[in-house]
Amino acid sequence: MARRKQAAPQAAPQAVEPQAQALDKQPLDQQPLDQQPLEQPPLEQPHSGLLLAALALAAAVLYAALLLGLAWRVDSLVPGPYMDEIFHIPQAQAYCRAMFRSWDPKITTPAGPYLVSAAARWLLASLASHLAIPVPENSSLAPGGGCSVFMLRSLNTLFGLATPLLILALLRHIHCPPSHVQSRAPTAPRSAHLSTSQSTSQSALLALEAVAVSLFPVSFFFHSLYYTDSGSTFFILLAYYLSLRDKIVLSTLACFVSIWFRQTNAVWLIFMAGTTAVRIFHQTYPDSTLDCPPAQLQSPSHLARILAQFAWRCVADLPYLIWRLWPYMFLLEACIIFVVFNEGITMGDKENHVPGLHVPQLYYFFGFTAFFGLFPLGILSSLTLAPRTLWSSLGRSDSLAAVAAAPVVMAETIRRFTIEHPFLLSDNRHFTFYIWKNVYRRHALARYVLIPGYMVSIWAVMRRFATTQSVLWHVVFGVCLAAALVPSPLLEFRYFMVPYLILRVHAPRPSGPANGQMGRVVGELLMNAAVNAAVFWLFLMRPFVWGSRSMHDASGSVPLQRFMW
Repeated sequence: MARRKQAAPQAAPQAVEPQAQALDKQPLDQQPLDQQPLEQPPLEQPHSGLLLAALALAAAVLYAALLLGLAWRVDSLVPGPYMDEIFHIPQAQAYCRAMFRSWDPKITTPAGPYLVSAAARWLLASLASHLAIPVPENSSLAPGGGCSVFMLRSLNTLFGLATPLLILALLRHIHCPPSHVQSRAPTAPRSAHLSTSQSTSQSALLALEAVAVSLFPVSFFFHSLYYTDSGSTFFILLAYYLSLRDKIVLSTLACFVSIWFRQTNAVWLIFMAGTTAVRIFHQTYPDSTLDCPPAQLQSPSHLARILAQFAWRCVADLPYLIWRLWPYMFLLEACIIFVVFNEGITMGDKENHVPGLHVPQLYYFFGFTAFFGLFPLGILSSLTLAPRTLWSSLGRSDSLAAVAAAPVVMAETIRRFTIEHPFLLSDNRHFTFYIWKNVYRRHALARYVLIPGYMVSIWAVMRRFATTQSVLWHVVFGVCLAAALVPSPLLEFRYFMVPYLILRVHAPRPSGPANGQMGRVVGELLMNAAVNAAVFWLFLMRPFVWGSRSMHDASGSVPLQRFMW
């Protein structure tokens, strides 16, 4: 591999000459960050960075206090196992008693959460014994004691407390790598104080953004219950962060742990291996790659050439890729062996979790992402451009054909591949039940009427990444997104968490003054906080009972039911 010449990682691959000329004609806010001209940053008041830092610190403290307060409130009002906890908590308590041969066949995920819970209990019990702390006989830490409901839920609360730190590390690495910061730093001697002030403001804004992202309602809710999602999402995001830093062995270990929480995380292992291969491709051939942001694609044949070049060079450099990616490949082979011997990816209750071809899951995901990305992805500004973009596309034959063909293809996939899972229709505790009942089942044509909304959502979301991520990155993400969602027969918002968060941490920054990004972050924070407030109010304060009893009657043996994601 003597011909290989390493180059510094780039935020986006360089384009060939015709594409560079096309880029010059694009508006500044549509150009990749690494190809925008550097601007002298506006003067800031010296204290502005400190004020923003104080705001970020206050938001972080409020986040931690809110999470801990909700954990206490949930334990007070919902002291026993609820919903899927009726499976997870008894299984974890059996592991806490070292009953490792016990297994509930209704559980469909691996034993990762239960092993972590048992290890946490053992560590706490050992620490109490070492420090000679008296332990009550009925305590979870007493010999032979099982983990209490509160203790088990507290583990997910800890994952929730650690999430902002992990999100902050991802945002820093993606949007403020050292070379990027240095290339934009002012060079005049008099600007040293300004650079420090701006660095403080930027760090504080990233910290505030990390809190806003951590409040993402679907993931935030499950930090207060004993579900697999908190640990699963935390470790897969940790694996992605390590992957971006080219810590392949550590990333693989984090992937391994995440797969023990949810086996479908193997799909995101493939995503990390694929994006790492793309980075190696860009670093090895920085001057000859055809890869470019999708906004610079000239034709379908251009896309075909990009894919062909990447495939050919992967084959040509296969020994080198194996040497770099062997930890990912080893774990992926282990996952394939498991699927073969298990006769599927589901571990238990296979009759209710049969994989299918649920193509509309992709449409639901983009609608979901457009809603929660209203502020961070600038969806509102994209929607204002939609009519003009549609009008301009009518003048080009290729765009006109795509616009005409898309609704036909989507209608046919909706007709053929929509799946109404029995769980979706029989459980009125989930929000998806009411969405399906009141929207999709309102009329036979309701699911087709939503096609324009799906099209606009897909366009508005992908438009934000069309200038900052390469074609190959989009291809890898799209393939893994389809592999993660399409086989699932059940519409479940929890399945959207990982792909949404991956897109969210890569959300491009608006050009111009920093207050544009500040507005987006504050808007996202307030929106997520409002949604969380509504969801927890419904969950905690508006319980109901099944049957003919009054919704406010909690007497008798009928347990209270609660609304949730």
